[in-house]
Amino acid sequence: MLMNKTPLLALNQVSLSLVGNCRLNNLSFSLDKGEVLAIIGQSGAGKTSLITGLLGLINGQWSGDFVWKGEVLNLDALQALRGQEMAWVPQGQADTLNPQRKIIDQLLEVMARFKVGTWHNRKQLATALLLEGHLPQHLHQRYPRHLSGGEIQRFLILLASVHQPSLLLLDEPTAALDAATRQQVIGRLKKQQQHSALLLVTHDLHLVKQLATKVAVLEEGQLSPCQPVEAFFKAPSTAIGQAFLEANQGKKYASSTKGAQVLTVEGLAYQVDESRVGSRLLFNQLSMQLHQQQRLVVEGTSGSGKSTLARLLAGWIPLQKGRLHWCLSGLNRPQAALVPQQAYTACAAYFNIEQILAEPLILNKTGVDKAQIKSFLSWVQLPTTDQFLQRLPHQVSGGELQRVILARALSLMPKLLILDEPTSALDPIAKLNWVKLMTRLQQQLGFALLVFTHDTQLAEVLDAERLCLTNINHSAT
Repeated sequence: MLMNKTPLLALNQVSLSLVGNCRLNNLSFSLDKGEVLAIIGQSGAGKTSLITGLLGLINGQWSGDFVWKGEVLNLDALQALRGQEMAWVPQGQADTLNPQRKIIDQLLEVMARFKVGTWHNRKQLATALLLEGHLPQHLHQRYPRHLSGGEIQRFLILLASVHQPSLLLLDEPTAALDAATRQQVIGRLKKQQQHSALLLVTHDLHLVKQLATKVAVLEEGQLSPCQPVEAFFKAPSTAIGQAFLEANQGKKYASSTKGAQVLTVEGLAYQVDESRVGSRLLFNQLSMQLHQQQRLVVEGTSGSGKSTLARLLAGWIPLQKGRLHWCLSGLNRPQAALVPQQAYTACAAYFNIEQILAEPLILNKTGVDKAQIKSFLSWVQLPTTDQFLQRLPHQVSGGELQRVILARALSLMPKLLILDEPTSALDPIAKLNWVKLMTRLQQQLGFALLVFTHDTQLAEVLDAERLCLTNINHSAT
């Protein structure tokens, strides 16, 4: 008689309530070694709550059963698995690493904790693992602040998987990665799949198609039955799944036009000096022109200098070589506003929404008017109630906070709006809504739009011009 195989992990009718509100409702699925379950869904559907719940990091009111290798576990026992049999890869955040330690030292610390290798060969093994993870020798002695987003993401996956956990939880592992780096990450995860089960939360349908064995859709806290990945891409069982596929087709949304010239960039060059690493010339003799209503998408590999260029144009860091000429104002100072990729690190955690929006007005001595602040919120389709204005950053969703930072950038009416990876954390439906919002705002306010991204479809959807920032990445003498 055949015996039913006990899965590695099973959730049976699991629900979560937070402050009286149902966050997850009767979730059920199972996962075994070698399987990759991709969970997709719109922002706010409960995907992050599910992952942090499995890690034992949410102290809400739980019901249902978490079953690990056939044994029902309470939250304390589930939490004890974290870092041992369960490992977590957060979404490419440099602040999850120790900023005071070089990456090879952080890897050695994890290897020692899990007794990977021996005292005699551990450093040699760590070097080999870094190279295998597409982190070349010249990166090993760097601190996290000297790594690109793609390099950080590859390192986080290596840290989480070095001790071969039974279950690897992945939160948007390919967000904001260029195509080459994305393929490196997928290759690494396919190799890890031989040893582990993978639970993947993502908006990247390309990743789902390449890596997942089955797909489920999370909508308003409820999880659809799992579909084999081939069946999902042929005929999704839910309306949200179908909408994801349709929104991911990359069709052009709106045509762009050019107005008067806003900015001339002439002969821009930038060199990064890094302690014990040497110097890197990010770009050289970079010139371009930007006009009102123009849309320009800047693409390039991780580490090619996209974020540095964004900060130079916004006046966040000083020029080394070259010239910026602002054509409309006659003022030789930046007329640009930059919306960085990570909204939560772009504002003070102790400021409420009203204070975040008032800050640039106070600094520029233009006066603060509450009605005006509410109008900024209406521009980006956010609530204008006093209750919303009093919320702190952690009390709103990531998508809402991103729009708050956008409203703050627009509050001083910039001639040039610069966005760094604005769609990396957005699902396909939210990305299409973002495109509609940005094209409407540009028509209304007339700014030039400069977008730095790895999203290869975004230029086409925006009907934008393209600039590829070549990664020079050599030692300057």
